[in-house]
This record gives sequence, C-alpha cells and structure tokens, in this order.
Amino acid sequence: MKPEKKARPTMIHKRFVIQAALLSALQGMSLIVAAGDAPRLPIVRNAELQPLVAQVRRVIEATDYLGTPLTSIACSA
Repeated sequence: MKPEKKARPTMIHKRFVIQAALLSALQGMSLIVAAGDAPRLPIVRNAELQPLVAQVRRVIEATDYLGTPLTSIACSA
C-alpha cells in the first residue's frame, strides 16, 4: 500500500481563506437584506428655505474642505 499524502499547509491555508470569504459574503448579504427592511422616510414638503440653504452651503464647504469639491453644474443646481 502507498502511504497517504498529507495535505500541504498551503492547501489548508487556501481552504481556510475561501471558507472565510464565503462566510463574510453571506454575512454581508444578510446585512443588505436587513437594511432593505428599514422604513422609508417621509417626504418633507414646504420646508423653510433659509435653513435649507444654510445646510446646502455647509455641505458644499465641507466637500471643498475634504478635497472633493462639487462640480460647478452641481453647485448651480
């Protein structure tokens, strides 16, 4: 009889990595499904213009500060 070959450490490592990746993918998919069950936020109509404009200006300033400024087309809209 031939002696049995032992699994090489690299094969065990690859198998562990594949199992870990599959488990992570399944957990990620379950989080996506759970997020899809979240209630929808209501649409606010007739909001006061002054606070809204102030918030938009803060967002524009923040994106400029972070180095990812909005395009001129987006700012003019």
